Amino acid sequence: MVAYGAYKYLFTGEDSIVCTAQKLLFLGDLQNEITSMSGSQGYKSTDSFSFKIPCDGEIYFIDSGKRKELLDSKSLDNKILLKDAVESGTANVIVMEGDKILLSRNISGLNIPYPHNLCFGSNRKVKVEILGLGAAGAQMTPSCDAIECTVVPEDLTTDEIENLLNQVCDNDNDDCKDAERQNIENAKGFVDLKLRVRSCFTDEGDKTIVEFIATPKPGVAAKEVKIFETIDKTKCSIDFKNSLTKVEGGDGDIIVNPDPMLVWPFTTLKEEQKVSYELSLILDDNCRKELKAAVGAEVIAKKDKPIEQIKVEDLNENFASRRGIDLSRDRGKLVVNLPQIKRHNQRFNPATAPPEFVKVPEDKKRKSIEIVGNQVQIRAQQTSPGGNEAPRWRTITDLSVGTGKSGTRPLANFVDDDNKNALTFSIVGYDKNGIINCNINGRDTSSTLLCQRGDDEGDVVVTLSVNDGVNQAVTSTILVAGGD
Repeated sequence: MVAYGAYKYLFTGEDSIVCTAQKLLFLGDLQNEITSMSGSQGYKSTDSFSFKIPCDGEIYFIDSGKRKELLDSKSLDNKILLKDAVESGTANVIVMEGDKILLSRNISGLNIPYPHNLCFGSNRKVKVEILGLGAAGAQMTPSCDAIECTVVPEDLTTDEIENLLNQVCDNDNDDCKDAERQNIENAKGFVDLKLRVRSCFTDEGDKTIVEFIATPKPGVAAKEVKIFETIDKTKCSIDFKNSLTKVEGGDGDIIVNPDPMLVWPFTTLKEEQKVSYELSLILDDNCRKELKAAVGAEVIAKKDKPIEQIKVEDLNENFASRRGIDLSRDRGKLVVNLPQIKRHNQRFNPATAPPEFVKVPEDKKRKSIEIVGNQVQIRAQQTSPGGNEAPRWRTITDLSVGTGKSGTRPLANFVDDDNKNALTFSIVGYDKNGIINCNINGRDTSSTLLCQRGDDEGDVVVTLSVNDGVNQAVTSTILVAGGD
């Protein structure tokens, strides 16, 4: 399906601190974009839309048809007035400044994946991806590089924690489950964990970024921390091994079980930390809901004492008896929460972990990776037998040609990744024959598309092809619009 050029609306001039309908005219353009991507004409097509919030505060986009699921996700629990507005109102676009609602509007046909709301801060350019859903309207998601404030608290129920432990520890490993259950209990109330998910459509393919944000409460820090994430494969089927392309976070080797499970370790956690991974696919709502994670810690310490000076092995009865320390009196000087310390390092130690577990060392974090056997390797660039990577199209700007006139468009936005520039362009055809005539002039990346129009003013979609002499030819389209 052809995706036509990005629809952009940017404010210029001095930013206003007051959000008014006049300052948010881009909402009308967004409604037009959603409408154009809806129905059969936009089904399964993708496009992008850019805008800027020209006032203080935050803007929230709500999926009106998923209000219950949004409220159940608890992502609005720290915004009481907004939560009340979502529960009782009909607007699906709400602008807030602090605890005040400045403006509310409705955009029809707007769909948003789980947790069914998007949040963006003020005075920042925002780019979103639009996917046509047919009669249901269109879906809006933040682009993968968008800075947005939509997070879901990972507040697991007792049953969800037990399900997570069964997957993390293997069902019959009671020692592991006892230890990690205790560590999760230790961190409860002291370390918050939140989820952020972003999906986008790129020239290289679909992508989803899953991010967890761990934040210690003020005045405390955690020691010997692990963040566990699992996906219930009975409810969400993902080829995790072949779709995982990047992981990052933690201060040690990340453990990956393609079943799937990820474990990020931190020796200490004194301030907010983010961990994440990327998949080469778009996660649907069912899978997004199954992204369950928990944080566990062996010790929660007071932050006024450098946590690096606290040794877990010193915080036990034997240590106290040998040194004449009264733990009932002195423990409070060191730690906030000192329950029974339990460990099961063998399962999550890269040197002793089960053979199906794969470790991602520091030098492979933040890089494009693939899992081969039980090893993580840097992903090689896909090349043809001749050593020439297949060329690919970038965006080609639409061309406007007036009646009885001609127009040209450089094809320099075409990419040949091996930089040999051995490219051959050709015209494949037109969706409306006889209205316009186009030719290719020049060679390689200096090639130019020349189109001549007769008396007809109608728009024409021209299909172009390029061949690098090695790989299969690649095609793209350009809209040649009637001009003045």
